[in-house]
Amino acid sequence: REISNECSWSIVVGGMVESDVILSYKSLVGAPPVTLEDVLGDVGHLVEEVKGEGELEGVPGGSYYLYGESGGDEVFVFAGIVKNSSFSFVFRNEINPEESHEGDYRTLVRKLIPEIRETLDRVVPD
Repeated sequence: REISNECSWSIVVGGMVESDVILSYKSLVGAPPVTLEDVLGDVGHLVEEVKGEGELEGVPGGSYYLYGESGGDEVFVFAGIVKNSSFSFVFRNEINPEESHEGDYRTLVRKLIPEIRETLDRVVPD
């Protein structure tokens, strides 16, 4: 059984930059384990020119982010696994060559991880 959804918003990061955000999640009940590689395969292609990448702590099944450029936009993609659920954030805004929002996006995602982790841990069966 699969349960999935996608939500999107426009937010302001770095004090003045409007960014489009998409949160997607998918929970698989009674299915083979979800892997981080699978999730990154679904969203990683959205960053054409990778300028930063790494793990963020606090996600039991692992997490990874990619930061860079794609089609004239600044893009930050984060993927994580909790139980047999995957979730991802995609942030996109117009590039300003004089500014990078990688740190702003990492900080925002770090603040959101505990809430998402706790929610998925509570509602997704083991």
